Amino acid sequence: MSRLLLISILALCPLLSAVGRIGETLAECKIRYGEVVRIERSREDYPQYCFRKGDIEIRVRLMKGRSGQEIFFGADGGHRMSQSQIDEILSANSNGLTWQQGPPTREAQEKEIYSVSWELIRSDGAVYAAYSAMARSSFDDLTVETFEFKKAFEAPATGF
Repeated sequence: MSRLLLISILALCPLLSAVGRIGETLAECKIRYGEVVRIERSREDYPQYCFRKGDIEIRVRLMKGRSGQEIFFGADGGHRMSQSQIDEILSANSNGLTWQQGPPTREAQEKEIYSVSWELIRSDGAVYAAYSAMARSSFDDLTVETFEFKKAFEAPATGF
C-alpha cells in the first residue's frame, strides 16, 4: 500500500508544481510545464522556450542541454506574481541550500524604474535569482540563472 502511495505522489509531483528547477532538460521542463507554446529566437545560440503554467509564463534557455536560465512572470502582463509563487520558485531552485542577499547590481535600479528590485545568491555560489517589479506597472519578473550561463550569455560574440 505504501509503495502505491509513493508511486502516486511521484507521478503527481510535476502536476503540483508550477516551478522548475534550474538544470532540468527540455524534456523535464515539458513534463513540468506542458508543451512549448512558442520559441523566441532573439539569440540563435540561446533561444527561449516559452511555456505557460496557470497564470505564469516561463521562458527557459538551455546551456549544454540543461536549463541555465528560467524567467517567470505573470502571463499577459496583467498581474504580478504573488509572494507565495515567488517563494515556491526560490524553494524549488534552492537545491536544499539557502539564498543570501546579493549586492545590488542592476543598472535599472539607479534609474528608479523599478519599485522593487533584489538579487539573491544561492549559498553554493552557482545560481542567482533576480526579481524586479516595475513602478507604475503590473509587470514583474523573476530570473533564476546559473552563473555559468550568465557568463556564456554575456560573453562577446566571436567568429567574425
